[in-house]
Amino acid sequence: MVQAQTTIRKRRAKASLTLILMFLLVVIMLVLVGVFFRVGQPPQDAPRTLSRADQNKVNHLFFKANSLRQENKQKEAVVVGQQVIEILEREKPDDWMMLTMAYVANSDMYRELGQFDKAATLIKRAKEIVETNHLEEQHLTCEILLREGIFKYFSKDYLEAEDYFQQALSCSGTLTGYVSAQSSSALIWLAEVYLSPTINNPQKAMQYLRAVEEVCESAHPERPQQMMTCQKVEGMALLKMRKFSDAEEKLLASNEIAERLFPDPKHIERLHIAGLLKQARDGKAH
Repeated sequence: MVQAQTTIRKRRAKASLTLILMFLLVVIMLVLVGVFFRVGQPPQDAPRTLSRADQNKVNHLFFKANSLRQENKQKEAVVVGQQVIEILEREKPDDWMMLTMAYVANSDMYRELGQFDKAATLIKRAKEIVETNHLEEQHLTCEILLREGIFKYFSKDYLEAEDYFQQALSCSGTLTGYVSAQSSSALIWLAEVYLSPTINNPQKAMQYLRAVEEVCESAHPERPQQMMTCQKVEGMALLKMRKFSDAEEKLLASNEIAERLFPDPKHIERLHIAGLLKQARDGKAH
């Protein structure tokens, strides 16, 4: 009887040992499989960011380029802007928006210098970044559409240009609810082009100017100089349409801002608005 109990205990011990060994074997296999698949996967790169020194340098150069541009020193500004692009392209940070902004800013400066080929090339690069990195929901998409329209306009593809302008306005309204200061300036410029003798389409000019005026009224911070220019050009469009009373109203509003911005009554803007006001009042009198 004792011998039988001893035999049973040995069998149970062997069974337990067998289960333990099988369990350990399964664990080892799972570990090996996990290691195999982990080794087979490409290593996950850490997000690429600019060093603190490069980030400070980029910020400084961005500010310097913008300051030079405001001083109408586009030649100097575009050189500084190119330095920003070179740093970002060399370091290839994951912040694609920063590089896109640099492309758009330098494109604008090249366009202001009349170098449309270089300007268009940078916008093409900016659009490629937007499409490759799925940044279509960013406001820069609207800025790119507007500039593509400008290039089409200068190429005399007027129908395509008009389509891009409409897309840009629709994009701004959908994504941001506003038009940026840069886009507003471009739309005012477009309106003045539509008022030129070769095109002479004041109705189309008013379409863009109304969009700018609406934005200027709700913009934070306010854009008084842009509003002044917008209302002045609206007055010019209304004069061409022979709507003299409406033109006078817009020009008076523009003049009120001009008086605040430029205390000197002989300032070129105040003299220009005064001349337009005289045309409106002379038109009303006849």
